[in-house]
Amino acid sequence: MKRYRSCQKGFTLVEVLVASAIGIASMGLLLSLFAGSLDRMSRVEAQSQRLIVEKEIVGRLSLINPAATRSGKGSLGKWTYNWSSQPLTEFRKTTDYFSSDSTPRKVALFMISIRLGAANGKTVDIEIQRLGWRT
Repeated sequence: MKRYRSCQKGFTLVEVLVASAIGIASMGLLLSLFAGSLDRMSRVEAQSQRLIVEKEIVGRLSLINPAATRSGKGSLGKWTYNWSSQPLTEFRKTTDYFSSDSTPRKVALFMISIRLGAANGKTVDIEIQRLGWRT
């Protein structure tokens, strides 16, 4: 009587199907994670661009005396902004202790309201406080 040894070479069809199902499921998970991270990355990029624009606008407004100029508007790239200032305190006389030849100024605290508009129609309101002066 002859005995045949079964020597298996290769994979069965069931093993190939199971491996394919595992591979497809893991690829689906990876693609959904990748798509979610791309979405989050685009939101973070938009937020950082808005913060850069806000910083630039606040820098521009720091050059303006809110007591002399009470409102204005401007644009920065695809962003537009309108601003206005309202006094929060009355004007008070100040003295410069470091310089003897300076003329005394009167200063008051102002609230500067900025409305920032994007190209997509969204608006952001910003408020900052600054000193305004008159001599």
